[in-house]
Amino acid sequence: MIKIKSDEINIYPLKKLIEKGEKKLEKNKIKESKLKIKWIISNILKTSIKNLSLYQDYKLSKKENQLFNNYIKRLLNHEPVQYIIKETEFFGLDFLLDNNVLIPRIETERIVDFAIDSIKKYNYKNIIDIGTGSGIISICIAKKIDQNISILAIDSNINALKIAKKNAIKHKVNSKIKFLHFNILKDKLKKNFDLIVSNPPYVSIKEYNQLDKDIRFFEPKSALTDYDNGTIFYEKFSIKGLEWLNKNGSIVLELGGQKHSIKIKKKFFKRGWKNIKLINDFNGDTRILIAQN
Repeated sequence: MIKIKSDEINIYPLKKLIEKGEKKLEKNKIKESKLKIKWIISNILKTSIKNLSLYQDYKLSKKENQLFNNYIKRLLNHEPVQYIIKETEFFGLDFLLDNNVLIPRIETERIVDFAIDSIKKYNYKNIIDIGTGSGIISICIAKKIDQNISILAIDSNINALKIAKKNAIKHKVNSKIKFLHFNILKDKLKKNFDLIVSNPPYVSIKEYNQLDKDIRFFEPKSALTDYDNGTIFYEKFSIKGLEWLNKNGSIVLELGGQKHSIKIKKKFFKRGWKNIKLINDFNGDTRILIAQN
């Protein structure tokens, strides 16, 4: 563990404090150091990052200093800033989170985009979100869709569901979403849906062991890897998804990149899915599969 003296960064106006905090993080090879410093300070001051310019000459109180130094310690030990401040932004919305759930990535916003497009295009009513985690996909869909829809959001991690429920209440969409403790690999679905959406664990165990410390040490392992080759959930979806969907239903899945995407597309083609498409993320990498039964 990296140690920091309790009074090491606590006597400076905010502008100087940000500079010194950034240098300390950079010295210890912490990525995006300036943004992370601003994130923790905005959390301490209960203001937005864009408003920090109004506080340049502000000096933290003793209690605020203690909190700041504690946050710095945690950053220096590679803990993700989102877990430290217990919140993050996704699809333009603020979400609560802790280390029972994954930190959402911007790539997953593309799943939401295409799920919403499918719901509007085909007038889908019944949606299932498999592996909902913090509930971001279900909640964003519910926030952006005005028509009458019903979402079943399932997860095998009961602690993740607690966070998801809090987020649904926070965004006032809990009436549209039912959360259920459910293991899709073991339990049996008892109804059909118009749309399946999922960002399942797709990192192979070999790739997982090569991930950065901030991911391996803090994010939930079972939400990242299937402890195998990264295709177990997709194999299940390709076989059983046809049964889970109503006629002319669709599935929207996040994938693990180019090589992974090709493997998964072949599985769905082999099982008789129609209109299979691979779609690029914002970085031009193939990260989404859409198909119909």
